[in-house]
Amino acid sequence: MKAVIATVALGAVGIATSMADPVYSANVVGFVNVTVYHGWNLIANPLNGTNNLINTIMPAAADGAFAMGWNPSVQNYTVQDDFLTAADSPDGGTGWYNDTTGDPSTTTCAPGGAFFYFNPNATASITFVGEVPQGSLSSPIPANYSLCSALVPSSPPLTAASGFPGVDGMFYQTFNGTSQTYSGLWDYLTAADSPDGGTGWYDDTTGSPVTPTPAPGVGYFIFNPGAAVQWNMTFNVQ
Repeated sequence: MKAVIATVALGAVGIATSMADPVYSANVVGFVNVTVYHGWNLIANPLNGTNNLINTIMPAAADGAFAMGWNPSVQNYTVQDDFLTAADSPDGGTGWYNDTTGDPSTTTCAPGGAFFYFNPNATASITFVGEVPQGSLSSPIPANYSLCSALVPSSPPLTAASGFPGVDGMFYQTFNGTSQTYSGLWDYLTAADSPDGGTGWYDDTTGSPVTPTPAPGVGYFIFNPGAAVQWNMTFNVQ
């Protein structure tokens, strides 16, 4: 997938990844702009809001937009949430509503997860605002399919150096909002199975080594053929 345009702004404070450096700044607040194309987009919230409810982290959206997550426990999409203005909502408010019950949405969108967003309008930008996750971070990668994203507003590669727990037979796939199609599969292979005797990600079509490095705010599917694993990493703001 072509990475969407995303920026992190923290005033005079920059973002840096680290595996061992101390934390110099705490409770840093930032924002990330994520481009959403007309139609479907696979996006993620890279910052912590006060509660990470979709109505908190995305209080503004296009009228008629909707969002769906993924439930790895049942291997299916979650109930759709609709963004409605006062003229269309059940209670005269503006925000996200559960498509089945009509109640205000209780969906959460925390860093490490991802969701599909349908944009009924022309290409636009969604701004996520919140606290930058810092310190020792962990996100589960369940068995089978799950929607994932980086735990931080950066672009850590899905490699052992970033703490990513590669599993033989795992695959990665994202969604291209410009073409409205899924990307090709990238497979995680160990030395016994890889084309060149290495361990890492390989393009399923060409067999060439590749390194998934999704931009901030980009979501993707991971298929994990084994038991649940944890993605552990350390991220500090200096």
